Amino acid sequence: MSTLENLMIAVSSANNIDITRDCLKSIPPGPRVVIYDDASTEPIKKLCSEFKVGLYKEDRPKGLTNLWNRAYADFLKSGLKSVIITNNDVIFPKGSIEEMVKVFNEQGPIILGPLTNKPGTGKNQRVSMYLCLVDTDPNDPRNAQTIQDMLLFSMTKNFLGASYINGFCFMVDRTVDKYRYDAAHLFPPQKINIGNEDWLCGQVHKKSKNKGGFIICLTSFVFHYKGLTTRWCKKTSTKKGVNRENLWREL
Repeated sequence: MSTLENLMIAVSSANNIDITRDCLKSIPPGPRVVIYDDASTEPIKKLCSEFKVGLYKEDRPKGLTNLWNRAYADFLKSGLKSVIITNNDVIFPKGSIEEMVKVFNEQGPIILGPLTNKPGTGKNQRVSMYLCLVDTDPNDPRNAQTIQDMLLFSMTKNFLGASYINGFCFMVDRTVDKYRYDAAHLFPPQKINIGNEDWLCGQVHKKSKNKGGFIICLTSFVFHYKGLTTRWCKKTSTKKGVNRENLWREL
């Protein structure tokens, strides 16, 4: 069995089906791919049939954290070695998933994340922190493969320890199970859309004696559109901004 055949990729989605299509196109053969969908009104079932990937679809919106918990529960039952949980607004250039798996297997972290463009994550996972891009704009998805190739050519090491991994795209195995919220959930179900990875990273900090628990893969770049998997609902806006917890998206 090849390395990728031991991998599950769980893609969370809520409409934006053309973006989901681009994500699926970018995933290489080998992994078990499942779409975890939050009651899309667009033809997600037809898309999954087209790409021959699995589908779990909620009948009504329940939020991103619910999808993550369901994906992790299915992973535990799968018998596969590891899982990448990713938003649907991510594009994987050739080689990026393979590098994530390679570094994860070599280093054995609790949580691993790739590099990405500026809107897609916090500072520590921005590719511009580690690579001189000159005239190559990381915020243009057309440059994703070029940046991935540059990383493989330029980086003198393939990972960096970190204190936090962003949830737009992350990789775990069964080691993370000791940090779960309760017997039924890896993440607290009351955190509907946000704060889920913050909570898990906090749990790892509290309970883990493994100082290498968080790893950034320096040889993997993924493009992240940002804000397409979840959409903030204007109806629940507050004086401080938009409430991102009450609803999964505008329907």
